[in-house]
Amino acid sequence: MLDPQLLRSDIDTVARRLAARSFVFDVAAFQAIEGERKTVQSRTQELQTTAAARLARAKGQDVEREIPW
Repeated sequence: MLDPQLLRSDIDTVARRLAARSFVFDVAAFQAIEGERKTVQSRTQELQTTAAARLARAKGQDVEREIPW
């Protein structure tokens, strides 16, 4: 099994080691998918922050004080 962190941090070495085992790893495709993942993750975090702030306001709480991030 491949470590996702290793793929993100040292993709060239991973691709080279896989090639030594006769496996062609499509680096460009992985990087495109990784870019999409980062975009989705950022958007998800934005939405979670917005939702938490709205819920806090709906409860009448001080948003800056109650939400630690």
